[in-house]
Amino acid sequence: MASTKSRAHLAPAAIEAAWTDLWSRLHAGHGMFGRAHTQTLVVLARQPSKALDETLAAVSQSHPGRVVVLYLSPRAAGTDEVTLCGNPVAGLGSELVCVTADAPVAEHWAELVLPLLLPDVPVYLFVADPDVLDTPELSGLVDTVDHVVLDTATLEHPWAPWRPIFQHEGDLGLLDLAWIRTAGWREALAAVFDPEACLALLPTLQSVAVAGSHAGSAHWLAAWLANRLDYRPDSGSAGARWAARRRPPVVFGFERRAHGGLDRITLRFEGAEAVVRHGDGTVRAEVHQGTRLLATTELPRVGPDTAPQLSAALAEGFDPLFADAFRWLELAHPAASDGAR
Repeated sequence: MASTKSRAHLAPAAIEAAWTDLWSRLHAGHGMFGRAHTQTLVVLARQPSKALDETLAAVSQSHPGRVVVLYLSPRAAGTDEVTLCGNPVAGLGSELVCVTADAPVAEHWAELVLPLLLPDVPVYLFVADPDVLDTPELSGLVDTVDHVVLDTATLEHPWAPWRPIFQHEGDLGLLDLAWIRTAGWREALAAVFDPEACLALLPTLQSVAVAGSHAGSAHWLAAWLANRLDYRPDSGSAGARWAARRRPPVVFGFERRAHGGLDRITLRFEGAEAVVRHGDGTVRAEVHQGTRLLATTELPRVGPDTAPQLSAALAEGFDPLFADAFRWLELAHPAASDGAR
């Protein structure tokens, strides 16, 4: 992302002076272009990585603005200075600010970030490393932003880090990349039950099994399905049983696979079965009643790359279906039962 760099002490006046110097040098080398002040993206990460650099460079192509990366490495040297990087793309100048914070300074994240935010534009927070979600100081930083994006795909209890964030006052946009990854699966399930013969099976649903390496995505997908079919979590079952009036209970299970994200979801009915599995860039769904194929559909699947998922989250901002899925999981898993994530 960085084509030209500058350094400044962590103070607003010094940072703005460094930006002026950096952009004058970029104008000299690249010609005239405008600085993109459309948004600020704040990123929390443990330490620099090539994967994160590539993600932020790709996201800046479609969402130009200022990216503030706060590295929370325990081996940090401190916060004497920050690195500023300019990236002229398609006539617009994106800005990258990197701050490395040691443990004591990291307790005041909001104070670190506030001088770096662009005025009068939306502020997005993306937590790039799941272990950062356990840090209590995250709550203070949430108070300074307009949107929060997490990635809980690999967490056993993906609802747990969202609980304090959903309790914040104000109109926050909240999205999870683990939720976005379920999009093709949700669309395939909805489409394959369009025919009347398949729709008639739904009241006889007996069990739902999700297989994959991402427990978090599996939980979000299951909560969406339970909500869509009007099931509630059976009391005391931690989401393993679903209940509904005048319908038999449904048993839910997760089968862990070694890798690959979501792999398969199986719905068993009285005398029938629906199977959704991933293919090469697609999600394929089939409904069988005995040896008879009742319906089939195949739709594009959200890929594993973080950059397009993060771009989608920045563009969408908020999905009420995700909020519904969180509330279902919160009801199924009271706070006292979360335990270790």
